[in-house]
Amino acid sequence: MTSKYTEIQDIYNKIKCLYSTIKDDDEKEIDLDLPIHYDLAHYMQTLLGVQKTWFSNSINYNKPFEKNYIMFGDEGGKRRTCSLCDLMWGNNAYFIVFIDYGILISMSRNMIKKIPILRSILLNENGGDKPMQLYYYFDRSNALKKKNEKGPILYITKLPLDSLIFDVPSEDWNVRRLADYSAAENPNLSAYFKYNNVEEALVNMEWY
Repeated sequence: MTSKYTEIQDIYNKIKCLYSTIKDDDEKEIDLDLPIHYDLAHYMQTLLGVQKTWFSNSINYNKPFEKNYIMFGDEGGKRRTCSLCDLMWGNNAYFIVFIDYGILISMSRNMIKKIPILRSILLNENGGDKPMQLYYYFDRSNALKKKNEKGPILYITKLPLDSLIFDVPSEDWNVRRLADYSAAENPNLSAYFKYNNVEEALVNMEWY
């Protein structure tokens, strides 16, 4: 939970302030007081300035990311919302916040493996930037029971989206693009996705 950027470190610190240690009369730590899921999600979205959210499809060649939104309202006035609450908050998810773009992408571990720069930082733990593990109570009933959840890993970055280049599969990656039933005419795919980098994928899926 460290960043070389003061702006990002301040955000990590503000989120960390939501977690308070409960001590007994002898000042011995006995528990950790955590935020409720809904409250944490809305606080983070406001604090981070997240305007759009996406989630990854790490095995979808044509569409590696999906927009996260739900429709509400009647047929005559339907609107879309992209709340962080609507994402999956399991501990196998990585919430990657691109602070200068105002977007958050929830990525699976498999997607992280396919983006070398994120793989190096988040999986191989190289460099000085460190992410933050989120914890929360799912609801107030669980808070009363002190039944907490280990949530996603939060990583806030200033990396340009086009610097997140997708890796190239190894030679033993045995996945074909099946245009027809003739194996001879369907060689292995030479790329995980039809796009070269994350920004290229998002731009094309957003506008075309």
